[in-house]
Amino acid sequence: MRMKLTAKLILVAALSFGALCQAEPERPNIIIIMTDDSGYSDLGCYGGEIDTPNLDRMAGNGLRFRNFYNNGRCSPTRASLLTGRDSAHAGFGAGTLGGWNREMKEPAYRARLPYDLPTIAELLQASGYQTMMTGKWHLGGSQMKGSKGWQDWWKKQHPGWELTEAEIEADFNALPPQRGQDGHDGGREGRGRPGGAEKRSRAAASPPRHTW
Repeated sequence: MRMKLTAKLILVAALSFGALCQAEPERPNIIIIMTDDSGYSDLGCYGGEIDTPNLDRMAGNGLRFRNFYNNGRCSPTRASLLTGRDSAHAGFGAGTLGGWNREMKEPAYRARLPYDLPTIAELLQASGYQTMMTGKWHLGGSQMKGSKGWQDWWKKQHPGWELTEAEIEADFNALPPQRGQDGHDGGREGRGRPGGAEKRSRAAASPPRHTW
């Protein structure tokens, strides 16, 4: 009886050990920080003279990348950082606010993150991560869906354009909650406007998405 009990305990221990060995390793936290008007060597972890102990500690416990090209302005750089694509491919070929009125009809100059271009937040979200951001979004989008005041403002800013339901939906889909951000605390365009919007279910009203 004692031998059978011992054998059962060994079997249970072996199965438990096997289950632990097959368990997925703990996934790391991923934090991306983008700052304006700072150079490559401003941080202490990259050899700078500024004392940045907390950032240096994060760098020491993580990965340091050495081959990222900024685009000279915040929005084109942010668009490239979030999508991994050239800023023009992400709709910011003309910089922060888009091109002139005639140019903004071209996708590369629209100054609005395309809905069919996945962001790193969406890819992480699809892998089970909880995502959030704080700070300026400034990648297009508006809350004019269901708001006559926003729609009237849009028409004044885009003389000669037709405001269609597709345009309204495209603007809504460029807001942070629709681009993979579970939480967002900050101005939509950096001018103090709230960036929060009710997150809808991506059901029948959703246009075709990207495949990952």
